[in-house]
Amino acid sequence: MGNYRDGLQIIADILKITEEGVGKTEIMFRGNLSYTLLENYTKKLLGNGMLIVDENHKYRRTSEGEEYIEKYEEYKKDSERVQEELRKLKKEKKDLELFLVPLPTV
Repeated sequence: MGNYRDGLQIIADILKITEEGVGKTEIMFRGNLSYTLLENYTKKLLGNGMLIVDENHKYRRTSEGEEYIEKYEEYKKDSERVQEELRKLKKEKKDLELFLVPLPTV
């Protein structure tokens, strides 16, 4: 719990859910979205051409949506790598700061 999803992640989630064509309710439940968020994001994705509504009134991602997912996955990997490097740097900084702790006087 406690994992916050930003808008980029929510868009990727919606696009992954809509690979085969699904209704709004399924997107809402599988994507763990409120109705308001669902409306906002589907409107944005339809407007950007990453999502279409097919003849069966199902939402389906487009090739642009597939491209977004690929680029998002690259971004996510890069972001995780950078976060790991930051954790290492923070630990190194902490280790260096230990040198600055005053020695006890005898």
